Amino acid sequence: MVCVSLLRCKQQSAIICLFLFFITSSTFSRTYYPRPDRRSLQVDVDDLSESCSSPPSLQMHKFLDQICEDCYRLYRDVEIYHMCRADCFSSGYFKGCMDSIMVTGNTKHKAAKFISMINNFVK
Repeated sequence: MVCVSLLRCKQQSAIICLFLFFITSSTFSRTYYPRPDRRSLQVDVDDLSESCSSPPSLQMHKFLDQICEDCYRLYRDVEIYHMCRADCFSSGYFKGCMDSIMVTGNTKHKAAKFISMINNFVK
């Protein structure tokens, strides 16, 4: 690389240094902070059966789990996903997730009905 003037040479060096900095910083961030994939979120329906009074049907499980997955997509924290599902979807995290992802009143009502059915709450 031939520099015509000292100023142009410094500018080219600065641009090259910035370019290298951005390349290495993006590489290190991917290396040290891997993003969890969908497989790390998968939990068997049988795992819920232990905390639920009655096992949820596949439809109920998918509906309730979708709320927790949407919450995970919002916060990108696997712990939030697991806490949302805790106590057979009846934890405060589940209710907080519904508020965070701004589900409709009908969705909240349907979720409450499903949770009531699988936890044998009589209302």
